[in-house]
Amino acid sequence: MSFQQGLSGLNAAAKQLDVIGNNVANASTVGFKSSRAEFSDLYATSLYGVSDTESGIGSQTIKVAQQFQQGNITATKNPLDMAISGSGFFKLWSDTTATATYYTRNGQFKLDKDGYFVNNGNYLVGEPIGGGDDAPLKIDRAGLPGTASTELDWQFNLDADQKSPLIDYTVTPNVLKTPAPAINPTDATSYNFTTSMRVYDKVGSAHTVSLYFQRQAVAGPAVSNTWNVAYKLNNNTTQNVGSVSFTSDGKLTAPFTFTIPGGAAAANLPVPGQPNQLDDAGIVVSLAGTTQYSGSFTVARARVDGNPKGELVGVETADDGNIIAKYSNGQAQSVGRVRLYTFDNAQGLQPNGENNWAATAASGDAKPGFPGEGSFGKLQSSAIEESNADTTAELINMIVAQRFYQANAQTIKTQDAILQTLLNLR
Repeated sequence: MSFQQGLSGLNAAAKQLDVIGNNVANASTVGFKSSRAEFSDLYATSLYGVSDTESGIGSQTIKVAQQFQQGNITATKNPLDMAISGSGFFKLWSDTTATATYYTRNGQFKLDKDGYFVNNGNYLVGEPIGGGDDAPLKIDRAGLPGTASTELDWQFNLDADQKSPLIDYTVTPNVLKTPAPAINPTDATSYNFTTSMRVYDKVGSAHTVSLYFQRQAVAGPAVSNTWNVAYKLNNNTTQNVGSVSFTSDGKLTAPFTFTIPGGAAAANLPVPGQPNQLDDAGIVVSLAGTTQYSGSFTVARARVDGNPKGELVGVETADDGNIIAKYSNGQAQSVGRVRLYTFDNAQGLQPNGENNWAATAASGDAKPGFPGEGSFGKLQSSAIEESNADTTAELINMIVAQRFYQANAQTIKTQDAILQTLLNLR
């Protein structure tokens, strides 16, 4: 026996304790991957090889191998957090020009002042809008610009039992009013029904379109199935746009549309005295599907395109990697797509600290793909991947390593006692 075996054993045990201690210290580190110390035996050799009676000269640490098993997925309240369930790494750049490239499983992302997704100061890389090569993913904090309305789709039921405002019912027999009253928004007796809808101009400003219906009248006891139609834009002059007629069973006799002029139509300035910002082609209003049945006046459909300017109110990530920005105007749009990367030999990656790894010749080149495709894992929004270090198992390993250390110290102590015995020979 020599001191060599015991000393190498002490070094191996110390290395094992170092690795275990690092695992325990990072048990709460998001995206951390635990490691294990791997050892081999040592033999003294000569030109003639190893003797059949060679007992070996101890052990050595050959590798501290990272273990890339999946960690537990934990839900969070941060919509920017992302967890990979399965294979793959996020790709990070140290800056927007890719001075250095890293890979990580830590999905604790934030938006910096410029709208970039960052993790410990590094930029999340993915596919930009419209496709293309890798680029830092970014959300425009300026918001979503407003879009002008071009179509307004309205559908109503006009009460078939309504009386005409054009008839004087205070006298008998009833007679037509002379002159026939025009639709007047300030006089509720001049029309039967009204409703309003917001539309948007080219800069996203909202304007109100008010629609009015006035049942026509005919002499005698007959009832007219024709209604005059007028609209008013904001507080501008009321515009008559024609009439709609119905069959005896309450259906439109013909499709009815009209256009609210855009461009520089002075009579329809959205805000009097200011340039008209409505879409140059105007807003086409359709009353398709409108009916005349007995019953109350109802708005069966009211749809308009266009939107006001939208401020960013939220972000979420789909399991296929698409990052969706949500805006205050109810709109949502993709701002890019997260790519994942795998390696032929993940254990060949070089740890760089801050939960990052760098590719090496041993790991092989990074292979890109999208979450959920092929062998790539899926993304979970508002979640993180916990450390895969098992604290209970590590504490047990620590006890074993401690015994390992004590046993090797005992071999040195025994060797020392033997040498002392030899020195005491007379």
